[in-house]
Amino acid sequence: SQYTKSDTNYLETRAKQIRDKYIDSAILCAKEKLCVGEENSDLVTLLIKQRDENGHETFTPENIRCQP
Repeated sequence: SQYTKSDTNYLETRAKQIRDKYIDSAILCAKEKLCVGEENSDLVTLLIKQRDENGHETFTPENIRCQP
């Protein structure tokens, strides 16, 4: 392989940062739209809207990003 373990670790970390930035932006956009009453059926919006029996969010931003 042309990449060292260090290169691979850097590339994986960078890819995760880019993914998280994109998903964080989608979360913010979905929340803003929900605040003004816009209904969407995209996955992020559906996850944000999910509530437990006490009315608390079922999915945190970390859950939506698939991070522990």
